[in-house]
Amino acid sequence: MQTNIASSPIAESTMSLDSMSDYGELLEYYGLKYKKVEYYFQVGEIDKTQGWILHLSVVLSQIGDLLQTAIPFLVNEKVPFKIVMNGSAGEDLLNGNFGLAQIGKIVSIYPDDNRAALSLAKKLITLTNSYKGPAIPTDICLGNIVYTRYGSFNPVLKSDANGIQAKYIYAKSGELIRDPYVMPFQLPQGVEWPFKELANPILPDPPKLFNRIYKILEILKPDPRGNVFKGLYVKSLLQVKNVVLKQGFSNSASDRNGRDIRDRLTWQAELYKELSAAVTLPIIYDLIQENTYTLLVMEYINGDSLYQKAHDLNPFSKSWSDLSAAESVTFIHYGAEITHIIGEMHKKGYLHRDINPVNFLLDKKNKIFLIDIELAYSIQQNKPDPPFQLGTPGFMSPEQEATQYPTIKQDIYGLGATLLFLFAGITPIKFNTKEVHHLAQSLNFFIDNAQLAGLFANCLHTDPQFRPDITDILKVLTEYQDKLQKGIISKPGARFQRPDNGRLKATIQAALKGLLKPPVISWDDLWYSKQVTIENFTSPRSKQYAIYPGLGEGMGGPLYLLARLHKAGINVDSCRARFIKGWEWIEQNYFTQLPELSPGLYKGAAGVALALAEGIHSGLLENNPSTKEKILRCLDINCERLDLAGGISGQGLSILQCSDLIDKEVSRNILSRIVNQLLSSQQKDGSWQDISRGKNVKNGQVFDFSTDSTAIIWFLLEYIVYYPNNNVQLAILRAMNGILKNEKYMRQFYDLVASRKSYELGDGGKGIILTLIKSNEVLKENTYKKIAENVLSKYPQHVVNTNFTLQNGLAGIGEVYLEAWRVFKNEEWKSRADWIANVYLNTFFKNEDGSGYWKLEENNPPTADLRNGIGGIVHFISRCLYPDKIGHHMLK
Repeated sequence: MQTNIASSPIAESTMSLDSMSDYGELLEYYGLKYKKVEYYFQVGEIDKTQGWILHLSVVLSQIGDLLQTAIPFLVNEKVPFKIVMNGSAGEDLLNGNFGLAQIGKIVSIYPDDNRAALSLAKKLITLTNSYKGPAIPTDICLGNIVYTRYGSFNPVLKSDANGIQAKYIYAKSGELIRDPYVMPFQLPQGVEWPFKELANPILPDPPKLFNRIYKILEILKPDPRGNVFKGLYVKSLLQVKNVVLKQGFSNSASDRNGRDIRDRLTWQAELYKELSAAVTLPIIYDLIQENTYTLLVMEYINGDSLYQKAHDLNPFSKSWSDLSAAESVTFIHYGAEITHIIGEMHKKGYLHRDINPVNFLLDKKNKIFLIDIELAYSIQQNKPDPPFQLGTPGFMSPEQEATQYPTIKQDIYGLGATLLFLFAGITPIKFNTKEVHHLAQSLNFFIDNAQLAGLFANCLHTDPQFRPDITDILKVLTEYQDKLQKGIISKPGARFQRPDNGRLKATIQAALKGLLKPPVISWDDLWYSKQVTIENFTSPRSKQYAIYPGLGEGMGGPLYLLARLHKAGINVDSCRARFIKGWEWIEQNYFTQLPELSPGLYKGAAGVALALAEGIHSGLLENNPSTKEKILRCLDINCERLDLAGGISGQGLSILQCSDLIDKEVSRNILSRIVNQLLSSQQKDGSWQDISRGKNVKNGQVFDFSTDSTAIIWFLLEYIVYYPNNNVQLAILRAMNGILKNEKYMRQFYDLVASRKSYELGDGGKGIILTLIKSNEVLKENTYKKIAENVLSKYPQHVVNTNFTLQNGLAGIGEVYLEAWRVFKNEEWKSRADWIANVYLNTFFKNEDGSGYWKLEENNPPTADLRNGIGGIVHFISRCLYPDKIGHHMLK
């Protein structure tokens, strides 16, 4: 790197960072050229594939000072480096929102060789001795805030079978291997350790005892910022008890005032002394403070959180009106109990400031304990000053989010949000709380009780003065509970109502406009998707996004959606410009790399072909030889995988739907090759050799249409509709019989469907139901219909769940219902789909400009994706509107 800082303004003065929107302004002040790389700014060219990377870790309050110290030094050393792009990105990085592997990596430095790495490390340790920072999980500390790991500088990028790019480096043998992000640090095999005079590359084993009397039994929650352990207090043979040990490492989860997680643990211990006589809290036995960590030792409560208890009491996600009176009384009891607990806390002069269902713990006797109180605030003592920030999205009041002075009304918001979750069955983040009257109407759809709906809506009022007092909340709850118990009132049960077509049409149009505006993720007028990497895979809060061409996750999904809607007569004019730009991006960045890229349906070439074909069928894309040639190139890619998501089953389904746009003889030859490959791979029991009937996990099977045998069967069923073939039909029957006669498999399938796990693992068994429906339709065998309807009946008539997605959430259930209605002609399934459509109508966020969206995740804005984004919801409700014009989202 040739940049010289001698003549830049920094040689004569420093500058304030207060007015900067990002640290690029600082680099410009220094006269440096830079480019944006993810959430960093890079200075200098990084040419090497790999080597020892140096990282500087620093607490949030010192980022600006560190950059002003480090940048001149690094420029004079003529070494390329990256700095975090702004304070917000720095906060996300330190909090693990870009993945646990990235915690602490505020500055990344790329030395030319081992000797340079050692020299730079020595100088940086001296230069930064006044700074402090959290430990970096993937690195080893060389001294103070200087860390290192061996890994990629300018890696070789390779796509996996699903089209996801990964970083590769060279092993000692010369073989390309994935860049390993190992936590904790391990010295890579065959790599020289150049820092012998600074640190030992072998980390010591973690302690099995703390303070000689606390023995570690297991890790309840692993976290590089501080683990949570279950342990034993062993003072003597007669004094042994279970304890929880909350660990906070120095400088982790720091705030802008220089406080870290240790300060919060210390405050929690102080709060226990003040509140334990009035509020039921786990006993705190000890607070151990060491140089590198603080350890809070407390009573182990054998029980579940209120969040878990709510799921256990309502395991199939029934609506409030479908719960029995006894079940409802239990929920009301819990609501009244937590309201009383918060009221007692207020009487002592303290605010909780993080009221949510996870922070209440119920033991085996149903006694409720208040936990995780480190955000609490003393009104009388004005302590801590300033209050600790953050909170839980959806449960945190707008004032608290804006870091305003704490008030009791902020707790009323959190309490109301928690009660909303208990009664409505979904988290408050799903609701638009800005307009109280609209919120009350939406809540009344779920609760079917205007008084309760109005109470909860007022608790979440944007103006704190209109929120009710805690005594009023408790009065309404106890009176309602008393009347239910005495039979004075009864529950009417959910009242079915078809979604209003006018409202459906308006919502679809608003959602289409919303695809173009924040909070839906897009940059440069292109749709982005959640980026899953080896660095961030453990982080549900990850805020990394990337642009992909895929149909399931990627830009192909909304392009495909728009074409389908246009073909059905729905106006998509608001998105036409984005439609054109999306295809221009795919043209410039994707087709040039064929056929090396993934052939799959969800994230690869077969999905792009399907989106192209739908664009032509709708009239949004021109039907010309060039486009047809691109479709064929996408489909004619050899593949060894058999599944739907990334293999030949997905290819086959795409070919069948594109068959009118490519040469019939060519398509038939490709299909024959695929079918022959599938038949030759089928085992005697009807299964396929590289696909298990559900992936094995500790608690059973993961059923997923995208990767298991059911999609192969679906493709073969679709194939014989076009090309009748006795051998293929026999293969289908053998596969279906193999599934239905496997008692263990079917038992696990029945146990999964409609359970809580069905919204978390694979597709929750919906792929099997779809295959049963398709088998009945094609083979005319009523046994399949009987089983399918029996399984569908496991879902409650009026289902409510926080998972809104098409992949494994409510939209996915709705699509299955509509398929069952289409094939079986049973109005029960259409009415159930209509209920789900009403759920979406009552959770829609409408903006003043006429656009709108749904919130899908607790911590992140939505994407436009088909399977995991807003695109899938729009497809489902459009299908409810026009069930005769729009078929299943991906299966003809």
